[in-house]
Amino acid sequence: MIDNKKIDELYLKDIIKKSDYKVYSGDKITEEMINEIRILDKKFFKEEHLWESDYQLQLFNKNKNSIIMVKYNNKCVGYLNYLVITKEKYEQMVNSNTIIDEFILDEVTTFYKSKKNYLTINSVVIDKKHQDSHVIKLLTKKLKRILKQMNSDKYKIAGINSFAVSTDGRKFLEKLGFEKKKELEDNYCLYVLENESLKKYLK
Repeated sequence: MIDNKKIDELYLKDIIKKSDYKVYSGDKITEEMINEIRILDKKFFKEEHLWESDYQLQLFNKNKNSIIMVKYNNKCVGYLNYLVITKEKYEQMVNSNTIIDEFILDEVTTFYKSKKNYLTINSVVIDKKHQDSHVIKLLTKKLKRILKQMNSDKYKIAGINSFAVSTDGRKFLEKLGFEKKKELEDNYCLYVLENESLKKYLK
């Protein structure tokens, strides 16, 4: 027998849970939030692999929509960072047999209407306590909304790439429609979203 009251209680509980998550991007991202990202990164990366706060802020200022953050009870529990990069940098990443995840400021740009835009999803980090929640859905939904809007506003997106090393990372990119281009050293994989797959994603 189906207990409708119990179902209603579970549904209400789920709605309340979801309402505790808030998504931030663009002008809603503050310098303090950039520091929160660094704190979250320290749980997953060694110090030598962390970006300096000033450098991360400079990258963010190149494109205010490049960081999407999810907070739970006003605490950063996940973020997604993408960069708009030069065509030359994009091609270097795609043609390399090793992972490229370091950028000088001149290689990072902003969206242009006058030429094609190339992106890389640089990092997706979610607090371990929230990895089974819908944080990843909030991040990817917001990313798609931003990129669809940019493309609709005549900022032509020609390609997006990303590297993955974990099984979850690969599943994440494949679910977005990325195609595995090649295997790299140290178990990394290069994924790309181009041509028809990109058009489908941006519809």
